Amino acid sequence: MQKKEKVDIGFIQRTGWIIAIIGTGIAFLDGGNAAVSLFYGAGLSNISFHLLKRDLTGVLKIPGGGAKTRFLIKHYLKLGLIAVVLFGLIRNSNINKFYLLAGLGSAAIAIAISPALLLLRREKKKQEEL
Repeated sequence: MQKKEKVDIGFIQRTGWIIAIIGTGIAFLDGGNAAVSLFYGAGLSNISFHLLKRDLTGVLKIPGGGAKTRFLIKHYLKLGLIAVVLFGLIRNSNINKFYLLAGLGSAAIAIAISPALLLLRREKKKQEEL
């Protein structure tokens, strides 16, 4: 019987911030505006992911449908706030939209590559045990 492993959400969050920092450093090669734009996008994305994780872990501990309704309302309010912030960034500042969009993808990229990184880490531990 195979051991069931727990998903390490903290690892995904750290990976998201590492991607944001590395991406911001690379974006500096294209100028400060590009780096700031990427960092704004990555910050919004990673903070949103953190808040979603916090709210989901809270709602899953509470039995009943009322908590889920409250979660959905809070979630959509946060999405609305993020939309307003993005609209303000795009409309009223000198933001590079390409780099902002690239930054917004940092949490999704972290979610996509974290399983591969965890598998590599596990395989490395197995090799060290041999």
